[in-house]
Amino acid sequence: RKATGSVTQGQTPGGRFDVTGNYDQDKEVGQFDLKLVGFNENALRPFLASALGDKRLESISVNATASAGYNAQAESSVKADFQLANLIVSDPKQQIPKIPLEAKFQVDASLKNKVADIRQFQFTLTPTERAKNELSLTGQVDLSQTNGTQGTLKLTSQALDVTRYYDLFAGKKAEAPTAKATPAPSGTISNPQPNPNAEPAAVNLPLRNSSVDVNIARFYLRELEITNLQTTAKIDGGHVLLKPFQLAINGAPVNATVDLNLGVPGYQYDVNLSADKIPIAPLANSFSADYKDRAKGDLIANVQLKGAGTTGASLQKSLAGQLSLVFTNANIQLAPNKFYKNVIGAVALALQEPGLTNSPVNYIVVNTKMGEGNINLNQFRIVSDTLSAQSQGVIPIATVLTNSPINNWPVEISLKRSLAQKARVVPADAPTNTAYVTLPTFVTVKGTIGDPNPQINKVVIAQMIAQATGASKIIEKEAGKYINQVPGLGGLLGGKSGTNQPASTNKPSAGNVLGNILSGIATNRPQANTNPPSSTNKPSGGNIFDLLPKIVPK
Repeated sequence: RKATGSVTQGQTPGGRFDVTGNYDQDKEVGQFDLKLVGFNENALRPFLASALGDKRLESISVNATASAGYNAQAESSVKADFQLANLIVSDPKQQIPKIPLEAKFQVDASLKNKVADIRQFQFTLTPTERAKNELSLTGQVDLSQTNGTQGTLKLTSQALDVTRYYDLFAGKKAEAPTAKATPAPSGTISNPQPNPNAEPAAVNLPLRNSSVDVNIARFYLRELEITNLQTTAKIDGGHVLLKPFQLAINGAPVNATVDLNLGVPGYQYDVNLSADKIPIAPLANSFSADYKDRAKGDLIANVQLKGAGTTGASLQKSLAGQLSLVFTNANIQLAPNKFYKNVIGAVALALQEPGLTNSPVNYIVVNTKMGEGNINLNQFRIVSDTLSAQSQGVIPIATVLTNSPINNWPVEISLKRSLAQKARVVPADAPTNTAYVTLPTFVTVKGTIGDPNPQINKVVIAQMIAQATGASKIIEKEAGKYINQVPGLGGLLGGKSGTNQPASTNKPSAGNVLGNILSGIATNRPQANTNPPSSTNKPSGGNIFDLLPKIVPK
């Protein structure tokens, strides 16, 4: 006839509930009523603490009524009205305004002959300037089949803005204090580590030959605006087909078909997607702390991907398709990372242009083809206002995907012509009609896709530094005065060794570092002195570099 209860935190009331009802076992008929009254933060705070992380539930009020009638021979029904109000969460970073929020949902459904008719399932959030915030679900669900439920549902909304609610739970959760590690008792078996080659378990949904039609006119999340979201999801156990799937992200059209078989370990998938000029800034500002207010431009994407499994061992056998990504009209300030710092930092050091590392990227293109156990990076190019870098190569897929090797890919670096001229690194044969000047190759990439490791050729960097600072010209000028006066010195440096021999046409050997730095010396040095040097100028032995005067750049 009646059951009541209350919740308190210490002596502070947290809410109460009332339940009444009756059930006739012979006729299989029953009626039940439930009330939740005044459930507040004192009752709900312990249950929401882990979800809120470092935020704290300040206030909340929950009231609800529900009525359910059951009749095994006729129609059963349920009606419910749930209201959440005065939801306020405090944020230690003070990034969330203390504006009271609310949420409501109403249910009106019936069950007859094991067929459920959902006449109303309406979910309502606090309205905003952008959205009325109402979501409606209607349809029928057939429970008569023993091998699974069949249903036809429709999910519709004119406008949803979930920003305030997302902000309540977004961000890193508070981490529990790290306990001091203690050695395991002798004979204790430690917990085994997860197997990196273990596929996710199969998933079979409790729906057979069912479909869900989704039509959401507008959806907002922070700066993200999705319009005209339309899709039909067909579900048959573990098989899920999304076709069609279309929407616009901040005005940019996206079309896709997704065919998934979740009923096998690791899943099977066939995905086709195209996107035309998705604005980057709303996505970066909404979801990436590293790139907030640091990325602008448009994304063009085309994806055809087919395979079975998610581990490297499975992808070796099944992964096929291609991926093309283009960031255009961009202005992306790349976040610091080891790869970018090592490569671009080396160029900046060589050319004495520290601003290179801060130059935003305005164009990125990636073209990849996958198949036969390989990932073929056909093109990777990144362009900024100051330089361009590009590379390509083949990655054999390893059984542990992140261990897939990158085998000495050369990276071609080109410098903006005005900077190359300023740094005096423009080759004599460089085309005059190009915006960028290609530098000597001094970067190769090794390692794995999980840990790419750029290798810098310091000899080439030294040559570029010498040329950029003018040191090579000074050395060349001063060394030319003495190179023919010292018996054998010309041969040692890669030039001519005798005073009466013709000038050598051979460049210094690659193994002679000084010869490399003094490249071109043979063609520019002065004519040999035909008079034998004075005995007082003969070397006294020891270091041949003592023959060179101290060079003070002017």
